[in-house]
Amino acid sequence: MNKTDPKIVRFVNGLNSIGIRIILQANFPWVYIISINGNLIPKEEFTANHGYNLGYVTAQRGGDFKFENLPRTFKLIRKYRNK
Repeated sequence: MNKTDPKIVRFVNGLNSIGIRIILQANFPWVYIISINGNLIPKEEFTANHGYNLGYVTAQRGGDFKFENLPRTFKLIRKYRNK
């Protein structure tokens, strides 16, 4: 898992540019959203055992990052950005 993966960097930087700060956590091969603008994601929003699943890294060595469900992710971001 490379924290400088272009897809993850573009996603995080794009959100930062509009004033949304997200904290991510990785448990290879999955990447989770832990908080949005300092608001922790509650357990009822979890899509996996460790948090809200943003996506995963494919199995091949140096594999690409794949987003799990972007429409649902942006719905979650809109919900927690101003709480």
